[in-house]
Amino acid sequence: MPQQLVILIEQLFNGISLAGIYLLVAMGLTLVFGLTRIINFAQGEFVTLGAFATLTLVEFKLPIWIALLLSGLIVGVLSEAVDLGVFRRTLSRPINGFIVSLGLIIALEAAYAIRWPGDFYTIPAVLPGEWRLGGIVFVKERVFLVLLTAVICLLLFFFLERTHYGRGIRALAEDRTSAQVLGVRVGRLISITFIIGSGLAGLAGGLLGTIFPFTAFFGSAFLLKGFAVAIVGGLGNIRGTIVAALILALAETLGGAYISLAWSYAILLVVMIAIILWRPYGLFQSAEQAGGDPLSTEHLLGSGSGLSQAALATRAGRILAMVPRAAVVGLLVAGALAPFWLDSYRSLTLMTIALISAIVVYSMWFGFRFAGIFSVAQAGFLGIGAYGTVILTTHFHVNFWEQILLSTLLGGALAALFSFIALRASGTYLLILLFALSELEIIVIQNWSSVTGGLIGIVLPTPPDPFFGRVDFSNPIALYYLILVGAVTAIAFLWWAANTRFGKLLTSLRDNEMLAQSLGLDTFRYKLLALTLSGAVAGFGGAFFVFVEVGIAPPYFTVNASIQYSLMMLLGGSGTVAGPMIGALVATYLPEFLHMKPFQAQFVYGLLLVLIIIILPTGVVGSLRQLYFRIANRVALRGSP
Repeated sequence: MPQQLVILIEQLFNGISLAGIYLLVAMGLTLVFGLTRIINFAQGEFVTLGAFATLTLVEFKLPIWIALLLSGLIVGVLSEAVDLGVFRRTLSRPINGFIVSLGLIIALEAAYAIRWPGDFYTIPAVLPGEWRLGGIVFVKERVFLVLLTAVICLLLFFFLERTHYGRGIRALAEDRTSAQVLGVRVGRLISITFIIGSGLAGLAGGLLGTIFPFTAFFGSAFLLKGFAVAIVGGLGNIRGTIVAALILALAETLGGAYISLAWSYAILLVVMIAIILWRPYGLFQSAEQAGGDPLSTEHLLGSGSGLSQAALATRAGRILAMVPRAAVVGLLVAGALAPFWLDSYRSLTLMTIALISAIVVYSMWFGFRFAGIFSVAQAGFLGIGAYGTVILTTHFHVNFWEQILLSTLLGGALAALFSFIALRASGTYLLILLFALSELEIIVIQNWSSVTGGLIGIVLPTPPDPFFGRVDFSNPIALYYLILVGAVTAIAFLWWAANTRFGKLLTSLRDNEMLAQSLGLDTFRYKLLALTLSGAVAGFGGAFFVFVEVGIAPPYFTVNASIQYSLMMLLGGSGTVAGPMIGALVATYLPEFLHMKPFQAQFVYGLLLVLIIIILPTGVVGSLRQLYFRIANRVALRGSP
C-alpha cells in the first residue's frame, strides 16, 4: 500500500477517535442547553475533573475500566451538586448562569493546579498496544474509544427515544410550559440531564488521559472544541452533534498532518467561525428549531434609580444626592495622595497594577453597560497594546508618547476586526466567536516566536521616555502618577462617550435592539463602534501594562484573564461608575492582604464571581448604592410636608 495512503488512513482514523472525545463533551453541553438554556462554560473543567478522578482511582489500584466508569459517575454527581447549589438559581436569567460558569472555570482550574501541581499526568491504557493491518497502525486504545463512543451514542438515543424520562426530557426541551401542565417533573429531569451531561464529560476526560498527557489546564481547550461541535451541530440537536464532531475533528487532524501541527487548533477554530457565520444555528437546524437564544436580549440588572423626585424637591434630598458624587471625588483624591499614605514600595506597585486593571475593566464596562455586550476578548485587546509597545520600542525605537497613540490604535483596530466578524451573530454565538477569536490571537502570539518570544514571552527593560526631558519614569512614584493620569483620562473619556447622543443610542439598542432597528438605527455599526472604542481603551492600557510587568507572555492575555477582569467589573457593580474601580482595587489587594499564592488567589476570584452573581447581582457598590438611596429617600421625606 502506498505510504501516502497509509498516512491518510491513519490520520482519518485518528480524526474519528478524536471526534469521539469531542462528541462526549459536546453531547453533555447540548443536553444541558436543550433542557435548561444554560450555557455551561464549566463543562471543560468537568473534563479535567474526570481525568484526575480516573488517575486517583487508578492510583488506588482499581482496574482502569472500573476507574473510568466511576469517574464519570463521580463527576456527574458532583456537577449535580453544583447545579442544585448554583445553576438552579439562575434558570430565570440565563446570562447569570453563563457568568457563574465563567467563575467556576477559574475556580476549578485553580483548585486542580493546587491539588495536582505537576507538569503532566498520564493514565494507563485500557487496551495497550497496537494492531497492524497492511502497514497501517491502529492504536488499540483509540479503537476502544471509537467503539465505546458508538455504544454510548446508541444508549443515549435509546434513553431519549424509548424511556419515560427520555421522552420527558425531549418534551421539556420542546415546550416547557406544556410539559409542566402535563405533569412533567422539571426539577428531576434537570438533575438527570446534568448528571448524564457532566458524566459524559468526566468519562471523556478519563479516556483522554489514556491517550494524551494532561495537566490542570487542558479543560479550556476542550471546552471551546466541545462548544464548537455543539454549535455547529445545533445546540440541542444530538444527531447534528455527531456529524459536527466528525467534521471538526477531521479538519483539525488533517490540517495538523498536512498543513502544520502548530496551527491545527487554529484551523479548527477558523472552520468553526466560518460555519457559525454561515449557519449560526448549526448545520442541521433552523432558527425556529433552535428555539431562540437565551442570551440574545439579556444583560445584568442595573443598580437601581437614585432619589425620588419628591425627595429631590427637599433641601435634605438635594444634599443627600450629592454624597455619591462626593464619594467619587474622594476616591480620586485618595488616588492622587496614594504615594503619601501607602507605606511600602510593594503597596505602591499594587496600586499601579490596580489602575492598569481599572483601565481594562472600564473598557469592558463601557461595552457591557451601554451596549449590552459581554466581551471575553478584553485581555486580548490589552495584549495587542502591550506587544505593540514592546515591538515598537525594541525593533523601531518609537518614542513612548507615540507608542501610546499607536497601541491605542492597535487595540481599536483589533477590536474592530473582532467586532466585524463576531457581531454578525448575537447572544451565545457572539460570545463563542469572541472566545474563538481570542484563542486565535493567542495562537498567533505563541507561533510568531521570532517577534513575540512565543510561550516564553518578551521583556522590555527600559522605562517610558522622560516627560519633556524632566520627569524620570524609572522612579516608581512618577510612573504611578503617569498611569493615574492615564486611568483618569480613559475613564473620563468613556464616561463622556456614554453621555453623548451616541451613548444614549447605544443604551436604547441594548434595551430593545429590534425596536431600535425598526426606527432605522444601524445597530451593527453602533455596536461595532462601541467595541472598537472599548478595545482602543484596553490597548491604551496595554501601553502602560508592559512598563509595570516588564515581561509579558501569552497567559496574561487569555480568555481566563478576561474572566478575571469581568470579576472586577461585577464585584464592584457594572451599574455604577465607581464600581469597576472598587472591584479592581479589591481584586488586586485581596491576595496580598490574605497572603495568598497565585492559584489560591485565582480560586478565590472564581468563588467570588459565583457568589456575587448569586447573592449580590448588582455588585458591592451597586448594593450599597441601593441601600443608601432607600435610607436617603426616607430621611429626605421624613421632614417634608
